[in-house]
Amino acid sequence: MSNRDAASALTSFGFTGLESEIYAFLLTESPATGYRISQAIGKPVANTYKAIQTLQAKGAIIVEQGDTRLCAPVD
Repeated sequence: MSNRDAASALTSFGFTGLESEIYAFLLTESPATGYRISQAIGKPVANTYKAIQTLQAKGAIIVEQGDTRLCAPVD
């Protein structure tokens, strides 16, 4: 399944399109910084960080605290 297919499938679980793209990216490329994610999926950094906060609040991803905030999906 490609990242695009995975992202499309996640919208049925209540994720927005951007949240789905981020989560699908993290399934194959984690952990990753928000900046790395935004560059990889071609979305604005500010929008990506906002979606990361929402995914974290939903319990879908973990964001490690520290100098570099790395994101990883929750199984």
